[in-house]
Amino acid sequence: MTKIIIFAHENSGKQGNLFLSVIKKRVKNVKIDICRTVETFEQRLTRSQADFDREIMVLFVDNETLFTHLYLKKEILQEKRLLFVLPEKTPENISMVHKFFPRYFTFIDNQYEDLCDVLDNMIAR
Repeated sequence: MTKIIIFAHENSGKQGNLFLSVIKKRVKNVKIDICRTVETFEQRLTRSQADFDREIMVLFVDNETLFTHLYLKKEILQEKRLLFVLPEKTPENISMVHKFFPRYFTFIDNQYEDLCDVLDNMIAR
């Protein structure tokens, strides 16, 4: 069974809560784990897991500092199925996110319907 692991920092505020509510409303019949701190997310990633290929990681990154922090630790995200929500549509962010080799990325000003469609397709496979 596919599991979705969502990172949405506890300080992401209204936008983070909106994002989580859209995901919970649209994505059904899968187990969803939500990590609200960087530490819990990193611990979750470093746990040995036999079926990590059945996991989909969705990272809601609402600020540049957090994105830079994750970028510096990108090696622990290698070979994972990733989807990103980024803070701003800048050339730097686009360049950085491509180094994660994500399946999909969008920006915080999106309504997340496309991201949910991608998630549905990934779950169906």
